[in-house]
Amino acid sequence: VSGWILNASVNESELIQGAVYTRNLVLVLGAILLVLLLLVVGYLDVFRLTRARDELHRSQQRFQLIFHRGNDGIFVHGMDRQGTPGVFSQANRNFLTLMQMNRRQMIGASAGRVIGDRIGEDYSALLRDVLLQKYRLVETTIQLPGGNCSHVEFRLFLVESRRELAVMGFVRDISLRIRSRQ
Repeated sequence: VSGWILNASVNESELIQGAVYTRNLVLVLGAILLVLLLLVVGYLDVFRLTRARDELHRSQQRFQLIFHRGNDGIFVHGMDRQGTPGVFSQANRNFLTLMQMNRRQMIGASAGRVIGDRIGEDYSALLRDVLLQKYRLVETTIQLPGGNCSHVEFRLFLVESRRELAVMGFVRDISLRIRSRQ
């Protein structure tokens, strides 16, 4: 009878050593890939943040250009949820000229006092309409210091930012238009 005699001796430590080496290699490569992934994600986040910051800066520049170089008087003041006017936070030169005030007098002053006491409308009622409709256009007369009156057009827009409310208004002197109608 012929046959093969196998003398097989298996060294268990050699088998385990290869498996441990493979496992360690997979763990190290996995950790390297994780670190690379985190670096790429971090880089993309920084890139997006930088791009968003640049867009915000350009938007602010455009807003300032429109706000301060427009033909209309432009103002921004706060408002509560009942339509009570708050204080002015912004006013361009044209609005200051129309109201015959300087920036120091205007910023922080009550819009109810500055506008509400001078127009032929109930300013708080106009603001309540702005709360409901988000926009309001009204033609009225405004009493200027020194007793002069001027016909103006108010365009009031609701500005909602988080939990705060504000009104952005555009004021145009329409005295010539009113005179031409008559």
